[in-house]
Amino acid sequence: MSKITNQNHNLETTLRIAIENFQVKDPSEMSWKSKCSFNTEKKTFMVPFMRKDFCVSYPSGEIDFCNNSEEVPIIWKILMLHYLVRATGTPLTGNSISYKELPGGDIYFNPFKKRTILPFLKIFGTNPRKLLEITESIGGVVSNMGDYSVTINVLPRIPITYVLWEGDDEFPPNATVLFDETAKEYLHTEDFAFVASLTVYEMAKMF
Repeated sequence: MSKITNQNHNLETTLRIAIENFQVKDPSEMSWKSKCSFNTEKKTFMVPFMRKDFCVSYPSGEIDFCNNSEEVPIIWKILMLHYLVRATGTPLTGNSISYKELPGGDIYFNPFKKRTILPFLKIFGTNPRKLLEITESIGGVVSNMGDYSVTINVLPRIPITYVLWEGDDEFPPNATVLFDETAKEYLHTEDFAFVASLTVYEMAKMF
């Protein structure tokens, strides 16, 4: 199984391995487990990711935007293929866990914090209400955690909750990012560092 790791900077190789893993999986099984529809005539998955729809051809693993001809970033392709291949179909529980609680998450937490939590805090820490204002635009729903929070389904079975606490005279603003406890059934821990930070980047474009 391919992973996106700090030791593997060759994204082309990672993509190739992801495609090879994708090609040996049964498409109907991947479809129901990932909750991504599969058109048996066109042999194409429709994957909703980052508020956009992508067409993933089987068995080639080629990925295109369904509605335009823009180039799909390679890291997005890898994440979508990893999701389709790894998905187990385990129902979400609604119980939240931190990145540290993912397998090996404590090892990767500092890079995750720098890549995801700190940028999120920098964008919304001094203007937390803006997070609620863009909730609908990013396909999220308001959550009840912290002082401000939203949950975004970045992939059909991968909700990510972004939580903010307002600062006061004694403490600066603080933030965290949470996942459903079934997260490990859908992506590698390293993948979550990428997908969570990419979502923050998408938020920043709306700010």
